[in-house]
Amino acid sequence: YETVLRVANPAFANVVRILAWTGARPSTICKVEARHYMPDLLLWDVEDLYKGRKSKRKYVRRIWLSPQAIELVERLNREHSEGPIFRNSKGEPWTPDTLGIYLYQLQHKFSETKKLAWPEGLCLYGLRHTFATSFIREHPDKLEYLRELLAHKDLKMIRLHYGHLFDEHQAMHKVLQSFRPV
Repeated sequence: YETVLRVANPAFANVVRILAWTGARPSTICKVEARHYMPDLLLWDVEDLYKGRKSKRKYVRRIWLSPQAIELVERLNREHSEGPIFRNSKGEPWTPDTLGIYLYQLQHKFSETKKLAWPEGLCLYGLRHTFATSFIREHPDKLEYLRELLAHKDLKMIRLHYGHLFDEHQAMHKVLQSFRPV
């Protein structure tokens, strides 16, 4: 993360930061516009981006914004009041493909010229997993919040991918120790 921020251009660094701060999918971030920002709720209402889709597997209603994300979002909203707010250095909106291409080129350019070692399998979607892992480590008792933050319809995916990070069996017994039903 820090290496990418250090060697990437500012436009790409903005995308990397927002992905790390929100846990959002890169494909959604590429479509976010200034009109999606709800300053009173400190979130993006992006439900319109998913209406009319045939697949209901991935359906995002809102993206919650952390305090550090708010400043970036408000600045980009002022710069790009129409159309997507995340744009490359030429002013063109990023797409998931162009983000992937830029990261690939960045890795190859700097591994040769600056001898930077890049981890195997580095991808932008990995920031979503890093966000989820960090959240669980800090708030293992707030999985429902994480479900909402990641825009999952239930906890099944969180248990499948991150279940090894929390012990629900042990947590259940801890709750039962102090529970007095009568």
